[in-house]
Parts: sequence; C-alpha cells; structure tokens
Amino acid sequence: VVYVESASSYDSSTINEDIQAILDNAASGSKIIFKGTSYNDLQLIINKQLNIISNVGTTITTGSSGSAVFLFNGVDASGSSISGFTIVTSTDSGILVDGADDVTISDVQISSANGTALTVKESDNTTIEDCTVTDSITGIYVYNSSNTQLDKNTITNSQNGVSIENSNDISINGG
Repeated sequence: VVYVESASSYDSSTINEDIQAILDNAASGSKIIFKGTSYNDLQLIINKQLNIISNVGTTITTGSSGSAVFLFNGVDASGSSISGFTIVTSTDSGILVDGADDVTISDVQISSANGTALTVKESDNTTIEDCTVTDSITGIYVYNSSNTQLDKNTITNSQNGVSIENSNDISINGG
C-alpha cells in the first residue's frame, strides 16, 4: 500500500508534481490510498495498473486548463481502478480512460462545468458503476470503445447524459 498524505504535507506550488512522483514510483498493481480530504489543482497521469482509493471522500477541485484530473493513459494502465472520490473541475474531463482496458470506476462523484465528467476513449471492458455526475456538459462519453458497462449511475443537470460514438457492446443498467 502506498499513501498520499493530506495536501498540507506538500508544498502548494509542487503538490501535483509530488503526487505524480508517488504514482510514478509505485509498483504496478499497487493500492494507492489518498489520506487527505481535499486537494486543489491536481492533474494526474496513471501509466501503470494502480488501484486508487479514497476512504475519506477525498475532494479534488481544479480550475486549471489542461488534461483530466485522473488520466488512465495507455495499455500499461489497463486493470486500474479508482473509487471514493469527489471531483470538481471546470475544464476537461474529471476522469479520462484513454487506451487502457479493464478499468473500473466506482463510487465517484464528478462535475465538469465546461467539459465531460467521465470519458472512455479507445478502451475495452471499462466498468463505471455507482457514480454520480452533475453539472457537466456531458456526463459520460464513450468513444471508439467496446464492452463498456454503465451500472447504477446517476446523471443530473448535464446537457448530455450519456453520449456513445463509434462503440459497441455498451451496457447501461439503472439502479
């Protein structure tokens, strides 16, 4: 188990780089537990299989432009999971799965005022379950992917609930 300490444990000007280094230095397959309840301006790239967990309802707020708060990037991130977070962003995706297979996103609350809360792009066998999406342009966007399962998610106050493009074998099940 690898721990990410509370935000006050890091210099505010380097917190993103410090937490990114923790993820980069963790062994593939590691469980990463966020201990803090609040972080600002994080944009983290996951390039290996990691299980990222908050047991304290960690809130990550970002207003910065750029990439997703959590980017599961490429085939090496396949098999990853994330759960227990609240993500509030005003830019891009809260969570982006890009080219990673077998990723599970569960028990996450996301809003993306000017973007898409959850994006699945060119990925197979992604599961999004028990998530709440609010106040986003698009709640969940699935593009060029297959075998995506959307189970027991709630999407409110979003212009587009679920958008599916060039994808197959998508399953949507209510609660």
